Amino acid sequence: MFGFDDTYFDLAKALRIPTSKGRNYEEFGKSRKKLADILGGVIEYEEAIGRWLFIKGRNQFPIGVTAEGIKKIAILDTLLGNRYLDTESVVLIDEPESALHPTAISQLLDIVVMLAERGIQFFMASHSYFVVKKLFLIAQERNMPIPMLSIQ
Repeated sequence: MFGFDDTYFDLAKALRIPTSKGRNYEEFGKSRKKLADILGGVIEYEEAIGRWLFIKGRNQFPIGVTAEGIKKIAILDTLLGNRYLDTESVVLIDEPESALHPTAISQLLDIVVMLAERGIQFFMASHSYFVVKKLFLIAQERNMPIPMLSIQ
């Protein structure tokens, strides 16, 4: 359809694949646990009602009333859980800092680095000094290159 990028359509199809338990890459499992800690719950697609829900404890919230930052993290969690992503995947993240608390941003970047060490390649666009500084500190701490491009 004119005006609708296939990238979003492909993502929507990938998110419809149910998550599964069982053998997965160790780093993917650890990442999913850390993502659940950031979320404070889980996002699940309820096939019976045909809707996405944010589940926190015994409470269920429609995805439409869920914070944008939670949705962003839930996308990564779902793609890891349904095994759509593998060790040769490429992930694009636009402004990882948007709609997230600074603590959550820091935790998300730690997860990104853990997944990158396992083979996933990440490209991020950010206007945040906080994001750039956190990545610089991670690069120093782990003695690893994190290539950056700055256009001024």
